[in-house]
Formats: sequence, C-alpha cells, structure tokens
Amino acid sequence: PVSAVLSSDEVMLTIKPGEHGSTYGGNPLACKVAMAALRVINEEHLSQNSLARGEQLRRGLEQIASVISSPIQSVRGRGLLNAIIIDEPSGSYGELGRAWDI
Repeated sequence: PVSAVLSSDEVMLTIKPGEHGSTYGGNPLACKVAMAALRVINEEHLSQNSLARGEQLRRGLEQIASVISSPIQSVRGRGLLNAIIIDEPSGSYGELGRAWDI
C-alpha cells in the first residue's frame, strides 16, 4: 500500500514537516512498486481500456435486460465500476435474494 496527499498550494504550503503523516507514506519499497504500477497503467492504457470494456459489459447487460422475463431492471456505471438493479419485490425471493440466480 502507498498513500499520497494532493491539494492546492495554499493548503500544502501551510503544512510543515512532521505535521502530516501516513502509515504508508514515504516507504521506499511501496513508492517504487507504486511507480511501477502507475507506469504499467499508463503504458498499457488500462484506464482507456476499462472505459471500453465497461461499455461492452453494459451493452451486453442491457441486451439481457431487454428480454421481457429478465430480472434486470437497469444497468449503470462508468468504466468497470458497474451496478445492476434487480427487479425483486421485497421479501419475495428467499433469504439470499434473486441476484444469486443471475
């Protein structure tokens, strides 16, 4: 794990050394690993790819939702962070819920 703080110059210039700390801040190994991970994300265009794969996922889910008997009420999201709303009347499908059958 690694952490960072981003803010305006106004805020950052008021924080003095030793006034802000982090459990994972400044760890040389974690910083090196984080830099390598960011390099891979950038070089392999993972952010752009997640947008395309997320769009592909939502289109497929929306096709499933368009079937009259589908329990999927709606699909939404951005990139690969998505949500499916299941049309399930409260308490009508048992303890685990209908989502487990999809």
